[in-house]
Amino acid sequence: QKFNPPSGNSLENPLVNAQNMKYLKDRYKMLWANPICCEDTLILSGGLDDNTSVTDDPDKGWGKLIEMGFNVLQTDWPLGLYCYLQQKGIR
Repeated sequence: QKFNPPSGNSLENPLVNAQNMKYLKDRYKMLWANPICCEDTLILSGGLDDNTSVTDDPDKGWGKLIEMGFNVLQTDWPLGLYCYLQQKGIR
């Protein structure tokens, strides 16, 4: 059967609901998010992306992904993410 991801906002995917995220974290799984922006028309991480984090507010992008339980963020802005994590006392 063909996989049909939710349209528009990938945060609608049941795999990233709080219950499933907790289940995986409780089993010591690494949860990897990719906030990289391919182009402005392709939404990969529900709008919680590098563009939001760098040009608006990192709390609305990277911070929200961390809040959701992701512990690996693949970004094109590693220094910006590192500084954000230091500022928040996470790293």
